[in-house]
Amino acid sequence: MKRTGILACANTTKILDCALSSCLRDLYDKKGEFARYKGLETELAGIISCPGCLGGLAPDAILAKTHSLIRYGADAIHLTYCLVVLCPYAEKYIAILKKAYPKVEIVPGTHKPHTSPEQTRDAVSRFLLQKLGQNIIP
Repeated sequence: MKRTGILACANTTKILDCALSSCLRDLYDKKGEFARYKGLETELAGIISCPGCLGGLAPDAILAKTHSLIRYGADAIHLTYCLVVLCPYAEKYIAILKKAYPKVEIVPGTHKPHTSPEQTRDAVSRFLLQKLGQNIIP
């Protein structure tokens, strides 16, 4: 049994109201970055989101939030496609999670990309401008 957790981007989940449908569909269908689990029984341990673009404060918050997924049995944590593409701290998060949880697989990505990273950044920036009047992605 593979128990996975998902770490999502707060800008897309909390501000743009992403329901993570593509991530969950690919998890259940074992596509995208979840294709590695073909032939295995899987279970979703939980979904958390980053604390938003807090810069230096975010790593501590990421560790605290991820701990809850680990406590509920996650042996793999997937960072959503949008977090990997949009977040300037994604590589830092991956590094601190691997260091803090060496026995947990940390996977950059969830669903199969629908657009290129550049197109994704442009689309999210436009949505943020419409919704907030500014683009808050660093």
